[in-house]
Amino acid sequence: MLGEVQADGVTVVIPEAESFDYDVYAGYPFESYVELSKLLPKDSEGRSVRQGRTQLKRVAVDYEKSAFFDVTWDYPGRTEKHSPFNSYEKTDSIDVGQFPQRLSGVHEVKLRGRSDLLSIRIGSDRPYPYRITGIRWKGTYHDKYGG
Repeated sequence: MLGEVQADGVTVVIPEAESFDYDVYAGYPFESYVELSKLLPKDSEGRSVRQGRTQLKRVAVDYEKSAFFDVTWDYPGRTEKHSPFNSYEKTDSIDVGQFPQRLSGVHEVKLRGRSDLLSIRIGSDRPYPYRITGIRWKGTYHDKYGG
């Protein structure tokens, strides 16, 4: 075991070893989430288009130096869904050599829904680092349908 939190909830005891080549994260439990705003298409002059309807099909989340984050989406009348990015396993205990790897890349999430009704959150309730560097979406826009 890499470290053990003592009864005071603050002190962390790390067993004696020759060396550790791992980052250590200790602290209080916390949550960190961001909810994406509703997608509003813009015309060639940069003004929001209020007519029509946008259908989202995929969201691509660019990340770097991340160990864990979760993409959650909710659509009225449907069950909340999750698509976690997880660079590690065995979350109950962290052993030397199995500490979460911090990776960079793109996490693609398949979803389907009208952008004006879909709620999307990205974040984590774990004390491991994550850094979102960009978000892209794929979908369709139809100007024939009312909003």
